[in-house]
Amino acid sequence: CGRTGTYFAAEQAGVTPDAYTLAKPLAGGLPMGALLVREKFAVALGPGSHATTFGGSPLVCAAALAAVKVASAPATLRHVRRMGGLLRAGLEGLHARYPGLVGAVRGRGVMLGVHLTRPGAGFVARCRALGLLLNCTHGTVIRVMPAMTVSRREIALALALFERALVEEADQPAGGS
Repeated sequence: CGRTGTYFAAEQAGVTPDAYTLAKPLAGGLPMGALLVREKFAVALGPGSHATTFGGSPLVCAAALAAVKVASAPATLRHVRRMGGLLRAGLEGLHARYPGLVGAVRGRGVMLGVHLTRPGAGFVARCRALGLLLNCTHGTVIRVMPAMTVSRREIALALALFERALVEEADQPAGGS
């Protein structure tokens, strides 16, 4: 829902899916989900064929309308692409400076992953101690997902903290944190 620089990531691939499933960002983190299907498939989903836990909540629906309006705005999507490009360039710079620790950077917009050449749990703990909140997935992939409203200053600070944690990680033996 906008995090990759277009409202739907499929737009960047030139793909028209038969269906989209949406949840967490749809209502700004409130409990809501949606299934969007092409018209020719919608006939299979008549009234009563699908149940919902939080269906129709006026509060959540109002939040969803506001969240979609902001996240799909051209200015928001331009900002995400600009900040994502800045963040990616910074992370790729760290890859160039620390090739023994930092592998490929992948993703789009402000939804990025950084492969480490060793397990990432200790690195994530170092980052957290420095005030940078990241997550490690698949053992060695650092998930970097700032808010869509992230600023240049916040990206610069995050990259500085990321590098500081890399320097500390470089001082550790491989496999040890």
